[in-house]
Amino acid sequence: MVGALKVLTVTPKFVQHQAPDLSSAFYDEYVALSRHVKLYVMSEVISPRLEKGITAIKLPSTSIPKLRAILSFASTMLIGALLTAKVNLVYVRQFSPQNLALIPLAKALRRKAVLCLGGTGLFPAPQSRRALDKLKHKAFRLLLKLALATADAVVLYSKSMVKRVEDESNVVLDAGKLYFVRNPVDTGRFKPGEESALKSKLGIDRDEKVVLYVGRVNEKKGVGDLFSAFSRLKERAALLVVGKCEEAYKRKLLKLVEGRKAIFTGEVPNSELPSYYNVCDVFLMPSRKYEGIPRVVLEAMAAGKPVIASDVGGVKDVIKEGQTGLLFKPGDAEELYSKLLNLLRDDEMRKAIGKAAREFVVAEHSVNHVAAKLADLMIKVAKS
Repeated sequence: MVGALKVLTVTPKFVQHQAPDLSSAFYDEYVALSRHVKLYVMSEVISPRLEKGITAIKLPSTSIPKLRAILSFASTMLIGALLTAKVNLVYVRQFSPQNLALIPLAKALRRKAVLCLGGTGLFPAPQSRRALDKLKHKAFRLLLKLALATADAVVLYSKSMVKRVEDESNVVLDAGKLYFVRNPVDTGRFKPGEESALKSKLGIDRDEKVVLYVGRVNEKKGVGDLFSAFSRLKERAALLVVGKCEEAYKRKLLKLVEGRKAIFTGEVPNSELPSYYNVCDVFLMPSRKYEGIPRVVLEAMAAGKPVIASDVGGVKDVIKEGQTGLLFKPGDAEELYSKLLNLLRDDEMRKAIGKAAREFVVAEHSVNHVAAKLADLMIKVAKS
């Protein structure tokens, strides 16, 4: 019942679906979670209209770069301490330094704490050789270790993430407080639909197949492999890239597919993403680096689209070869090309995989289903 458990959390932006980043996805999760607990959310940016059951607390912010991080950390700690004393449990699901510091703060105030690590790449070593950057990196890693050591429960999206988190944090995770909860997706927003108007707006012909990529546009994400594979296609198709891309890299990519239709939209608000998924025939996630369970893969699957993804991290947990999607070896543009070609040529295969993918995500990753499990875990931890 709403109000039985009081939970405090923090996020940089507590907005609805206007943002192009993960803030909008976190909003969906918090709304679903608020149906089970009384939720207090600290944030520097807050939507003017909020769902019932959520209390938002505005954190001070500044536009002065050198003061921004200091103010954010100080205000999160000070206001967090005042609010923690009024709640039963602190829930941290983003691993910035100030967020992680809330975990030991909660324990110092004799409150329970749950830490959710939705991804990896936890404070990678700085490329800069400056002593200050190296010092900050060490401090961040110490905060991560402290948070992992003091949290009452650590939540991961996949068992495949355990070793990666342990390697990156240099901490052996306590199996007794380790829990696995699925990466949530709003399957009511991300669902199959027709988007002929958007297709026309983008300059894509009605009978053209569309290959879609959503995310950061760089080599670590394997975008070069995607363009290499697409350049070999003889089929009539358009490549649609949604995400931030540096101009120099964009020019390099366009040279690879010269004479083919490749469209870069830049970042788009999360509210518009469902339309982009519905425009495509095939969704690609070609990352070369480790991933947990990428949310874009789940969103595309929820939209009933067949996904071809590199076999990294926890992707295998959701993509069963030939059933809910297709996998290829990271960096292997030849294998990616072969699977993309077969999928574009086989209408029935695309429909079958898309249907199975949607059914799987609805059953296992629906935000309402996941939020209920997360709330049960919080109640269990609060009572322990």
